[in-house]
Amino acid sequence: MPKPSLLSKTDYEAARKRGEERLTRAPRVVSASYDAANDRIELELQNGAGVAIPRRELGELQAATPAQLKRVRVLGPGTAIAWDVPDVGFTVGVLMEQFYGGKAWSAELGRRGGSKTSERKAASSRANGALGGRPKSQADPAPAEPAHASRTTVSFEDEAPDRGRGHAREHERRKNMEG
Repeated sequence: MPKPSLLSKTDYEAARKRGEERLTRAPRVVSASYDAANDRIELELQNGAGVAIPRRELGELQAATPAQLKRVRVLGPGTAIAWDVPDVGFTVGVLMEQFYGGKAWSAELGRRGGSKTSERKAASSRANGALGGRPKSQADPAPAEPAHASRTTVSFEDEAPDRGRGHAREHERRKNMEG
């Protein structure tokens, strides 16, 4: 079996410094509690924000009693929360990503926002429809240029084979339109 290598003092200091930098950017909990009336875990973050996570969203806590849930602890420098009974813990970064920053959360916000109706939304939709509806998106809209501007066609053939030729075609089309 190979002998494990030890970190040099320089490598150790660099790793420690990276860890400290991550701590300044990561969400950290200063207090955690269980709100029995609303059946949720409440976290207060170092930036003053409050986060409430319904217990039903944390499957590992479903069998825990309210008395057990009240014994939530903040671990380390506020990077995790845990309970001794049941033996469950969550890192704060994962909780924030799962409930407030991940694709699923963003999709849910979009779904909920899109499903809401109001007179203001309906009026906006009618006005947009009267103007011809949502404008078609353009794959590569070219900026408007004054007629006297000099033009240079740049080919990006190394990056994307069609891109350079597409720009050349657009250049020719505009040139013909001007006349």
